[in-house]
Amino acid sequence: MPSYTPNARFIKLKLTTLAITALFITGSCSKKDKEPTRDDFVGTWTGTNNNNPGISRKMVITAGSAANALQSKALVGFNSCNREIPLAMYSSGKYLEMELVNTSDNCNNIFTVGGNGTLENGILTWTLTSSGAVRSVVTFTGKK
Repeated sequence: MPSYTPNARFIKLKLTTLAITALFITGSCSKKDKEPTRDDFVGTWTGTNNNNPGISRKMVITAGSAANALQSKALVGFNSCNREIPLAMYSSGKYLEMELVNTSDNCNNIFTVGGNGTLENGILTWTLTSSGAVRSVVTFTGKK
């Protein structure tokens, strides 16, 4: 039975193939999507909410004074009593949080409002929840 001895050219080809394969594997595993920053949330978002599907809505988010602070506004309350309130929000990576706020509408109905959201693949999803005299969950989804 003849013995097989690989030549240098064959060994070099195998090592090159192995190195290229290793680069593809480690390159695809180590590549990480850029984590959103506060500035990625800032801007005018256009989309819809679950209360009025099919009707275009806008959500404007501006930068606050602190490093991760953001601001926006929301219309809250019963139909004829609606009132616009400021939203103080904070970003942490892809997440957007709003602390609970006690407020009232223009008819003095008292309620608590809070919210949270995410920014993934250029899509903002924001959920505003109210409890007390006004109880609702509104989810806005939009793009810049």
